[in-house]
Amino acid sequence: MPDPTLAVRRLMVANATLRFVLVYKLTTAIVAQAVTEITRALQAGALTPLPEHHFALRDIAAADEAVEHAAVGKVLVDIT
Repeated sequence: MPDPTLAVRRLMVANATLRFVLVYKLTTAIVAQAVTEITRALQAGALTPLPEHHFALRDIAAADEAVEHAAVGKVLVDIT
């Protein structure tokens, strides 16, 4: 099986996190069920985007602290 090609820049801009799960010990039925349930959740809008934390450029130190303290979501610095 060939390695997948990933759109790295698009994933970075979307702040996507890829988490790989070893599924070689899972049965085909379990994998199919997971695919079905995740697809259903995506279609229903049950999976929501990450929260955004906005900081003014003058507060760049606070933005950095938010990242260092593992803020959940996107830490954005507004430069306008």
